[in-house]
Amino acid sequence: MDIKELIRSAVRTLLADAEFAVALTTCEDVRGNQKIAEQTVGTAQQYYIDLMRRRRPLILADDEEVTFLTRMEQLKARLHS
Repeated sequence: MDIKELIRSAVRTLLADAEFAVALTTCEDVRGNQKIAEQTVGTAQQYYIDLMRRRRPLILADDEEVTFLTRMEQLKARLHS
C-alpha cells in the first residue's frame, strides 16, 4: 500500500469515526439516568478531542472538510445541549 492509499484510508476512517461520534450522542436516550448521561458526554468529549487531533496532519478534499466540520459542529452542539 502506498502513502496516498494510507492517507485516503486515514481520511475515510476519520470521517467514519466522526459520524459514529455524532451517532453516539444522538441515539443514546439517557434523560432518566444521570450517570449514563455523564458517561456519554465524557465519551463524546474524548471523541471530539481525538478527532480534532487526528484531523491536523491530514489533507481533506473540500467536500470531506465540509463533512468533517459539520460533524464536529453537530457533536459540539450535542455536548452543549
